[in-house]
Amino acid sequence: MYTYAAIFFCAMILGYAWMAPKVYGYAKNGYADFSAFYTAGRILHRGQGHQLYDSTLQTEVQREFSYAAARNRALPYLRPPFQALMFLPLAHLSYVRAYQVWILLSGMLFAATARLLRTRIPALQTYPWWVYYPAYFSFMPVAYGFALGQDCVFMLLLVALFVVA
Repeated sequence: MYTYAAIFFCAMILGYAWMAPKVYGYAKNGYADFSAFYTAGRILHRGQGHQLYDSTLQTEVQREFSYAAARNRALPYLRPPFQALMFLPLAHLSYVRAYQVWILLSGMLFAATARLLRTRIPALQTYPWWVYYPAYFSFMPVAYGFALGQDCVFMLLLVALFVVA
């Protein structure tokens, strides 16, 4: 029974890997949700944090790196202001490089959360590792958010920390 589940989850992961280049092409042109986070970091970097939620300024900043913003309005930054501080270090990089670093960091946080949950929740230890990890990494909402550069992996880590505390 576990073998079929593992095969299914691994097939899902392969499907995500197949789609990754297409999503990356979309994201590197500023169409990903990460563009709103990068914009917030750039606004803080410029010393304009008091205008963080100014839609005109957000559009202006996003037009510097995003084809999406050049055609219409910017993707707005809708998170609390303190969360924008996470993206300040990325504002020193180009948009594409910042997106790559964010995806790498998100991947590490995602893997760390998988390990944290498995080691701290005994019920998860009853499943073989070769079923647990493919099941964990094939969860579609997180995979989709991960690809778009969303902060869902960071939020997942926070929830996991609360659960195991």
